[in-house]
Amino acid sequence: MTDPNAKDGEILDETTMRSRDALSDNLASLWWTFLLRGVLAAVVGIAALFWPTGSISLLLRLVGFLLILDGGLTLVGFGRRGVIGGAGIVAALIGLVLLIWPEGAARLAFFLLGAWALVMGIGSMMALSQMHAQDPERMIV
Repeated sequence: MTDPNAKDGEILDETTMRSRDALSDNLASLWWTFLLRGVLAAVVGIAALFWPTGSISLLLRLVGFLLILDGGLTLVGFGRRGVIGGAGIVAALIGLVLLIWPEGAARLAFFLLGAWALVMGIGSMMALSQMHAQDPERMIV
């Protein structure tokens, strides 16, 4: 058993702990961005639950606005560095597309959903033909 006070027994070194504390302080100063994101996400969720057929275009624009704001707040909090900065930029770009062209975005989403369903259906039928003929779980088609 190792001594927890020994240098080699530590799980995290001093540099890692300082980086972790700096990130925690940075996030603590940005508490309002998390609150704003949560409130806007709740508004979009309530609109989707209680007014789904009212206007898909309006709902897509709300999501677009949320993504632009979320991406902007991510860039303010973390800058354009690394994966998190890239996610902020991508979120803002997708939000712009949803604000400018919601009908095209919805059409693309349904096209991708249909393509996914087609590929999954074909894959399932191909898997059925590859199953062992004596398998008791196999349905006879």
